[in-house]
Amino acid sequence: MRHNFPVPNQTIDGRYTILETLKKGAHVYVHHAYDTEQGEDVILKVFRNDADEPIVAAAMFQREMGALERLNHPNIIRKHRSFETDSGSGISLEYIPGSRTLANQIKQAKPALIWRIKVLQETLDALKHAHGEGVIHRDISLNNLLWDSDEDSIKLSDFGIAKLKGAAEVIPPTAALESAPTLAQFGSPPFTAPEQLRYQEPDTRSDLYSFAVLMVAVLTWQILPKSFTQDRLTETLAPLATELPPASYHKLLAFLRDALEDKPEHRPSVFEFQEELQRLGVDLRPTPRVGLRLTKQTTQDLQARELTRQQLADDFNDNPKAFLQEIEDRFTGDLTYQIKLYGRSAMATLRPEPENVEGDERLYVSSLIWPDPEQHAFNRARTDDVHVQVYFMDRASTPAHDFLTALRTKFEEREAEKTQREERRKYLAIPRRIVNFEKSQLNGLKLRYQAAEKGKKRFLKVQKDTSFHVTVTSLERYNQGNIQNSDAPEQPLAQQFKQALQADLSGRANAYLEESNYAVGRYENFRTKDNRLTLSSFKKQRLPEAGTLLLVDPASYASVARKEQALDAFEQGDYSNPQLAARLMTPYRNQLNASPPLEPLQDLLKQNPENYRLLGRVVAAEDLFLIQGPPGTGKTTLIVDLIGQLLKAKPYGRILVTSQSNKAVDVVLKRLAKRFPEVRYVRIASEYWQSDVPTFDDSFAAWRDLTRNNAEQAMQRYQPAPGENAAAVQSALQDWVAHLNNGMDLQPQFVEGISVVGVLSG
Repeated sequence: MRHNFPVPNQTIDGRYTILETLKKGAHVYVHHAYDTEQGEDVILKVFRNDADEPIVAAAMFQREMGALERLNHPNIIRKHRSFETDSGSGISLEYIPGSRTLANQIKQAKPALIWRIKVLQETLDALKHAHGEGVIHRDISLNNLLWDSDEDSIKLSDFGIAKLKGAAEVIPPTAALESAPTLAQFGSPPFTAPEQLRYQEPDTRSDLYSFAVLMVAVLTWQILPKSFTQDRLTETLAPLATELPPASYHKLLAFLRDALEDKPEHRPSVFEFQEELQRLGVDLRPTPRVGLRLTKQTTQDLQARELTRQQLADDFNDNPKAFLQEIEDRFTGDLTYQIKLYGRSAMATLRPEPENVEGDERLYVSSLIWPDPEQHAFNRARTDDVHVQVYFMDRASTPAHDFLTALRTKFEEREAEKTQREERRKYLAIPRRIVNFEKSQLNGLKLRYQAAEKGKKRFLKVQKDTSFHVTVTSLERYNQGNIQNSDAPEQPLAQQFKQALQADLSGRANAYLEESNYAVGRYENFRTKDNRLTLSSFKKQRLPEAGTLLLVDPASYASVARKEQALDAFEQGDYSNPQLAARLMTPYRNQLNASPPLEPLQDLLKQNPENYRLLGRVVAAEDLFLIQGPPGTGKTTLIVDLIGQLLKAKPYGRILVTSQSNKAVDVVLKRLAKRFPEVRYVRIASEYWQSDVPTFDDSFAAWRDLTRNNAEQAMQRYQPAPGENAAAVQSALQDWVAHLNNGMDLQPQFVEGISVVGVLSG
């Protein structure tokens, strides 16, 4: 087929003059053009309507537009506008001076390692922003990273096969046939994640796999073969060993080995990637060399241990850790500083020279101790990692400017993190209170135990998935926050245990160590004649020979534990969606815009003017919003109308409905189905939850059966059809029917077309 594409000096869309054609792809043309209206250079991407697979080109245009409309980041290429031409739909993008991909750049001389790390940090920042906005790139590679020669920065581009969370699938199910590939089948080996190669549903971890391969390519500055995998990591990364300190190189090798794991759940998080790149940058900084002076007292301390200054220097130069503290001068009240320096076994406190004039930064050792080894190791592990090489002299004549600058930078970062954490803690105070109250209401038993078989060892060793026994010596009915004390029981302990177990736990329980909330095992039985409790161990472990156990309902405890873990992650700043976290942590930034004129979709809402006004404000909201009120105030009616209004405004949107109350979800789904029968719904529930509302499996089976029947009827219609394409159509329909019979593979595609998903807790 002959394809027509613009040539230099040709004008398209009435405003763009083509200067150069940069790429002629199977689905897209890329041009360098001049925008005569704005008076600037631009990049034009025209998605070809004459492509061999026009449906794929159209889908790529929609993906790219949808992704770039969500994204605004200095390291992501900016979209100007879209347009239509005879050749196909197009997008005008910012022009990148130089317009060289990293793949082209790698063919040039190798730049400094610190620059290569900077490139990766900028790319990861862009990727983190995209994930926060619900965009999975799916094609992170050297060819999709552009170097801006003016700004000396990287731009992430080419979102044509991106996955947009919440967006409807733009390729119909028939395109899943081998004869018409889906966008999930595109990619750039060796960067493509294993799950994408298996045509499984990718997520943010798939992008992180691609980024790990990118790290290998950029750090070693080479084009990797398509066959590169984790198995070839050691030999591929070997050239980098000459550019990094040995310890740093081996840490990087171990990190990348984890990042290239086949299973997504075994890969590091985006935050761990950030930490690794930051660590690499720190390891490349020149180590400052500082001369220190011992005082008379610290000299005597050294002599008392029969150590020389060189031996002390060797101790402190063995992977030292140092951090800065602000202190108040006890005589003047002014703030000054001291430095804690941790060596192999010694710890020193460093202070500025008393005779220092302003700007003269010299240090002396004001105290010198050899602490308990375990405590010392703990302190070294928790302090900020600032390296320094020290030596001792009669006078501290060497300025410590570089060392102090590094320490002050760490100190400022630490103080900023404290402030941010305190702010997060403040916003989490109410959720913490609610979760603590839930925890206090958990029913359970608190019991003292000792090993059933006494031995000389202080610990009880148990193997995974094996039963072990302990003897119960006392117990009481227990709530996590409120131990219910009572008079001494009249009944025997065994009878107490059986009654409490049935009353509080319905016979189901997991055992946790009280001191640590550590899950020990699952309750099996209790033998009354000798008060022997039998548990099934969750894993190989060592338990104290005697201690306190909590027997708690596992489902209730797990629910509270998950909430505590989520709150802990938020407080630490470790969250997978930074945009959502920012909205939750800084509610004052959330805006409710002016209400547009709306016509309620339910008569019930017209009878409640207050809720009607609220509906308009909620629809206009750009951020998170909270609808709160006691029972009977019309919240469900408002939610149903709100979902209808959102689907009316965004027909391809997808909405999740969930609640702690399963009945509430069913009520919403029933009302929606009655009021908006044209909308597709699905209900995902535990097999134990019974309702007359169809579940996911019911809905999927109905859709699959209907689609299969339609395909079989089409096969009958096409059997007598003449023409050169009849055999191909017949074969495609047969393949589609076979594909439908393998339901599990089709479930993700089915969910893509669902507008409202109701999830029940079970």
